[in-house]
Amino acid sequence: MSQAILEIKNVTAGYGDTEVLHDVSLTVYPAEVIGIVGQSGSGKTSLLNCVLQLEPNLEITSGEILYSNQNLLTLNKKEYRRLFQDEIATIFQNSNFTLVPTRKISSQFYETTKGRLTQEETRQKAYLLFEQFKLKNPERIFHSYPFELSIGMAQRVAVSLALMNNPSLLLCDEPTSALDVKSAYEMVLQLKKLKEEKGMTMVVITHNIALAAQLCDRIAVMHQGCIVEVQDTKTLIESPMHAYTKQLLAALPKTEGLWND
Repeated sequence: MSQAILEIKNVTAGYGDTEVLHDVSLTVYPAEVIGIVGQSGSGKTSLLNCVLQLEPNLEITSGEILYSNQNLLTLNKKEYRRLFQDEIATIFQNSNFTLVPTRKISSQFYETTKGRLTQEETRQKAYLLFEQFKLKNPERIFHSYPFELSIGMAQRVAVSLALMNNPSLLLCDEPTSALDVKSAYEMVLQLKKLKEEKGMTMVVITHNIALAAQLCDRIAVMHQGCIVEVQDTKTLIESPMHAYTKQLLAALPKTEGLWND
């Protein structure tokens, strides 16, 4: 197997005296989409926050997080910021974490691609992404403020922004939770297209195991701050090993589908 793009090695972390992650390890390979699933409070978002380092109260007490063999925990702020500008992008479940409400969307796209694309190239690429995500009238959207858009539209704009610099690794935190059924369907279709056509490497955090089954090559199941099972998707769905994974699958109604996020 090829060299890992992201390695989480024996990470233990917590908030103050409360430990929320216990010796967690996970490896992500290039062109792989791996899902991290579990109920609320299982630790999956805390694990993502360890990679992002955006939560000041979350302390990593042991372990390493390696991206292309460099330990993210040893980078200074400037190095870390450059890495997340150039190679790693994040889709948050709420567009407010990505889009600045008081700035026009156009200026946020121009800032993201500064030094890479001209403003005209940026505008054209943004329009193309908007159209791929079924956003009508891309010119109007591009020159709007985020608060002038619906929640679903703003989320799809935020995803487009994350993709502007062709990241090597895309981190997705509940990417469809703010969307209606139709928009969620279109979102996952586009993520699958990125996977199939561009070989995009993705880590997808979701409580929806049905969504993970549609999109991911492998699935890691988190429970009480631990990864209790990692399997390729087909094996995990058809022959789960851990009791908690079996409970998650058994809890899905017979009518459960991908779009219950």
